[in-house]
Amino acid sequence: SGSTNYEKNFRLRMWIPDTINFSPVKDENGQDVYPYNGKTFTVTVNVYANAEVVSVPSGPATMTAATALSIGDSVTAIDGSKWHVLEASASGVDTVVLLSDYNLNTDGSYNTNCGGDINSTYTCSPMAFDPDNTNVYNETDSNNIAYFIKNTYAPLVTTSLPNTINVSMPTADQIANVDSIAFSSNSSSAFFLTSSWLLTTNYWTMTARTAYSNHIWLVSGLVSSLTSSSAYDTEYSGIRPVITTPKTNLIAE
Repeated sequence: SGSTNYEKNFRLRMWIPDTINFSPVKDENGQDVYPYNGKTFTVTVNVYANAEVVSVPSGPATMTAATALSIGDSVTAIDGSKWHVLEASASGVDTVVLLSDYNLNTDGSYNTNCGGDINSTYTCSPMAFDPDNTNVYNETDSNNIAYFIKNTYAPLVTTSLPNTINVSMPTADQIANVDSIAFSSNSSSAFFLTSSWLLTTNYWTMTARTAYSNHIWLVSGLVSSLTSSSAYDTEYSGIRPVITTPKTNLIAE
């Protein structure tokens, strides 16, 4: 009573009474035959219920492949999470690449408190890229940030946003492209960023900085730049994930 979308499976059993005589009988030729061999038995079950048709409010309208999205567009997903478009997606393209507005907590949830104070290591959920100080994005290394993305965060986002693929982190090239920067991974200096939506938190990219041993490129909201830090650093940057998801997972404005 009072439940919606009620569904239950039942298993029905049928017994033949033990009073039945299974002994053979003689056919017209005097041969023994067993009258119940090869027989099929059926049972009919009648179910009677009183029900009231209830109209369930539909969810918000979602985007379609026909929606064109530009770099920097702000979007909200059907699970309430907030994102910005990291790579433009033309009309007719089913999916779009998004950068989360928030860093991830250690349980894979979104840290919606981060951003008010990008200096705060507490509110912005910092994580080491790799405590062993390796600069390779490695999903099989349990110490690596990629392992966390694959095994903790990815199962959550693919459940809340169906058919989401390519769950990872931004590359330095993707960040640089937003501001039309001629990026080089072996640069010896940082790159100044101007797009404000990139700069609300401190977060790692997945790109090694070859000019410095074991350094990873990261985005620093504090100094508005694409800079770097050692992979073992646990006090500076966190994770803003990147996903490729169907536009139908986004709420239409």
